[in-house]
Amino acid sequence: MVMKKIIISVIGFLLSISLLYCQRFGLAGSCQINVNNSNYHYSSHSEAIDATVKIVFLDKYGSAKSWCTGTLINRAVGDRDLGFYLLTANHCIRENNGFGNIDVDFNAYHYIIFNYQSPDALNESTKSSNRGLTYNQSIAKSGTGSDGYEYLHKSKLRLVDSKKWGDFALLEILTPVPPHFNVAYAGWNPSKFGYPPTETIVGIHHPRGDIKKISGIPYYTEFANPVSSSCYFVTTIIDVLFGWIWGRTTSTKTVCKWLDIPYFSVPYYTFGTVEKGSSGSGMFDFRNNLYGMLSFGLSSCSFYTNETYGAFYVNYPNSSIKNTLNPYHNNAVDLWGLDSRRITIYDNLILPGGDGTNGYYFPANHYHAENKIVLKARYDIQTKEPITVFEGADYEFVAGNSITIGPGFTVQPGANFRAYISPQGPKLVKEKQSDPNQILIDQLEKIVLPPFSNKPLYIQQKMNFKVYPNPANDIINIQISNDIESIEMIEICESGVKKLKINKFKQYCL
Repeated sequence: MVMKKIIISVIGFLLSISLLYCQRFGLAGSCQINVNNSNYHYSSHSEAIDATVKIVFLDKYGSAKSWCTGTLINRAVGDRDLGFYLLTANHCIRENNGFGNIDVDFNAYHYIIFNYQSPDALNESTKSSNRGLTYNQSIAKSGTGSDGYEYLHKSKLRLVDSKKWGDFALLEILTPVPPHFNVAYAGWNPSKFGYPPTETIVGIHHPRGDIKKISGIPYYTEFANPVSSSCYFVTTIIDVLFGWIWGRTTSTKTVCKWLDIPYFSVPYYTFGTVEKGSSGSGMFDFRNNLYGMLSFGLSSCSFYTNETYGAFYVNYPNSSIKNTLNPYHNNAVDLWGLDSRRITIYDNLILPGGDGTNGYYFPANHYHAENKIVLKARYDIQTKEPITVFEGADYEFVAGNSITIGPGFTVQPGANFRAYISPQGPKLVKEKQSDPNQILIDQLEKIVLPPFSNKPLYIQQKMNFKVYPNPANDIINIQISNDIESIEMIEICESGVKKLKINKFKQYCL
């Protein structure tokens, strides 16, 4: 009996090692397209590419549960408060294809792999140090101590929220991602306004856990019904006009998801496809804005069928999600979302980064064309853990006040490294702040309103009207240029929704 227990334990350990460290490189279907293939790569999608990661989740036994794709996403905060938040599919962290219990151990250190991609169209251009480990290759034999990946990040994850309806999961990476990983934060669209042009939609993903691929999406269709479209339209107006009542921390749009089918359908891909391991990957427009996360489908290189993406806008109004991504309750962000972002300058830098972060500075042209990496701080840069700048790498440190190089900093022959103090001092670069008014102005031209319902829910003619004062404590005035028969006001209370029909000749106090 003792021997059986030992054997089971060993088998479990070997299963864990085989999934965590086995080399998935080259396993994707032959029709898959590398993200840096110049014949298919859109330069405008570079930030969506750099925001896309491979995730290996661990279960409560320490074994690898699955590999999925995730997207590092932007938040409506300044650079110093941005943090690291991942969007993926709910079924990646649950049993029974997303309908069972959570079977990911959030006390474990999970594996988030950045920049796992070829620098061009050829798989063979992927450096051996960034292909993952083979079955018979130990970590020591990898030559770098990088576990077979040049940008492997180990961290605990915090579950912000997950939703079966729409196959949605938002996670926080608790150990900060090192600055030299050169990450980007994808934008997102939280509403039904401003759908993307069809010719620029792509999916970016890690099929079968392989290097990063890109797939062309010709168009997508909604399963939404006219009632839900009307619901989103009306509740959006309510949130804009009366959201100040509840501090904009909640949204009336949450009631609409129960009228909606929260998925987009993609009929086929113009190039590439998706496979197991692509789950949770994003669907992006030309601004690197995410619209959906891959949920389910059966496509392969030899068989095409409809693929389904969970619609981001359906779950965004949930308070836990909305208040994480838009913590200061910017109304313009609730309407039009955020574009993508990179952090180009920090206040201070302590390198290589968070606890347990490796200090391996590989050439950036191992994963894309540009090789030079500039790490910039307004004030101070210091290295506190060993850092190795490998042959072929090109790194530059720029600070406004001081740069301190600590013990263990090594620059190999054939590498370039420069460090200098900017003559501009701490005024090197000011952090770009998001101006809510400018966001509003920038996005007005992008509005594409959904079609009106055939049902007489709206007055389908142009109206000029004013509502004042706003906010109001007792009396609200509505000035309308057109002749109308009545006005219906909707009062949202804890007990439900009340409608009040108002004759145009009378005054009513709220």
